[in-house]
Amino acid sequence: MNNVRLLFNSVSEIAGNEKIGLITLTDESHERLISIVCDWNTAEAIDIRMKHKMDKSNTLPEVMAAMLKARCKDERKYYVCILGLEEEQYKTFIVGEDSAEMYKIKASEAVLLSLVLDIPIYIEGTLMKKQSIKNRSCTDKVSIPINVINSSILQETLERAIQAEDYETASKIHDELERRKRQENKNSKIQD
Repeated sequence: MNNVRLLFNSVSEIAGNEKIGLITLTDESHERLISIVCDWNTAEAIDIRMKHKMDKSNTLPEVMAAMLKARCKDERKYYVCILGLEEEQYKTFIVGEDSAEMYKIKASEAVLLSLVLDIPIYIEGTLMKKQSIKNRSCTDKVSIPINVINSSILQETLERAIQAEDYETASKIHDELERRKRQENKNSKIQD
């Protein structure tokens, strides 16, 4: 499998929606950037770790990491792997390097875990090409692949785009929501 190593780049809020965070990761050359949408609590937990704002030695992720390290004296090695898309989310796993262990996890929480445990993150190469954008580190704006944003957030963003009279963005979001409805109808007809 052609995996690409990802490096943590930044975490921020999505403009205009303080309840949603955005994690960005780059490839090792820092040429391509991928975005992961997350809840604000996860974004804040990552931000705290990156800025060293507080003593984290007694927080749940760090305590669990310490427990895992103490119990796994055989030095099992793990990594995060993003393998595809499933229901507007990245299909993400914690993978045992020397075993067949695979644990499904939300992509945003996998990033947090990778920072706490200092384990690498990889993405399947074809998925990286499809979902990433050119890294423009001189700008404060980042494009987000629309196919990894859930429908309720898209609907809210559509309403905001219409209010802001950003009809080009509204049109793209509307088209994606309609595509999802058609796919949902198609899937329900197949099940009947």
